[in-house]
Amino acid sequence: MAVRQTYLFDEGPDGASPAISGDIIEVNGATYTGGSKDGPFALLGSGVGTQYIGIANSGTINHSGSVYVKPGGQPTGSNRFVNITTSQLAIVVAIRIHSDGHFDVTNGATRAGVTSFSWVADQWYRVDWQFNQTVQASPVFTVRFFVDPDATVPNETLSFTGSGAPGNMSRWRIGLFSSAGASAAVTLDTFRVADGLEWIGPYSSSSLTGKGKVWDAASSTWKTFTPKAYSGGVAVPAKAKVWDAGTGTWKVTKS
Repeated sequence: MAVRQTYLFDEGPDGASPAISGDIIEVNGATYTGGSKDGPFALLGSGVGTQYIGIANSGTINHSGSVYVKPGGQPTGSNRFVNITTSQLAIVVAIRIHSDGHFDVTNGATRAGVTSFSWVADQWYRVDWQFNQTVQASPVFTVRFFVDPDATVPNETLSFTGSGAPGNMSRWRIGLFSSAGASAAVTLDTFRVADGLEWIGPYSSSSLTGKGKVWDAASSTWKTFTPKAYSGGVAVPAKAKVWDAGTGTWKVTKS
């Protein structure tokens, strides 16, 4: 499986806010933080109100995802940290950190599943999911929770079948969404998505295939980035990074 896009949240510096660029189509208050899982930076929702970035979603196709999450403390209600929304920003499904000490998943606004284990503040977890829209009228959302964030066997799996999925899915909103005015912070890192129904698994160099694609809003598809020649030969930073197997690092693509 080719993971089509990875957000390591490594643009920094600490305390800076992400910029609307490439696949990031909206930013609301979230900042970079040095407390990352795979670094050097992660994305922080600072604990009051709602902070997030919005990333273009490829519509009605099946997709898989993965993200590392670190709850910062007990929220006053519930903190959504992954939302899949319509173009009108209605929530289709979400994954939350709940004040009862558990993770849960929602079907729209309905709590559809709750983990039996409790989360611990300031500890990294990994959450993987599949969103199966093969039958548009009854999409299946399956989420795996990993207490050991780099494990391959989940501690728990939650799944439900929705109804009447809209055909205008627009974006992932990744960050902190508070159900009350003040909530505990949440830190996220290494958000990855892929076309099709595969379990992405823990972050490693072996899972970094298929990079260097950018979202083309005109055609609503992911396209491989092709550097273009510019007059004078001036190198221009691109809105994509590619994995350099030789150095084991992400490189900003330049013309």
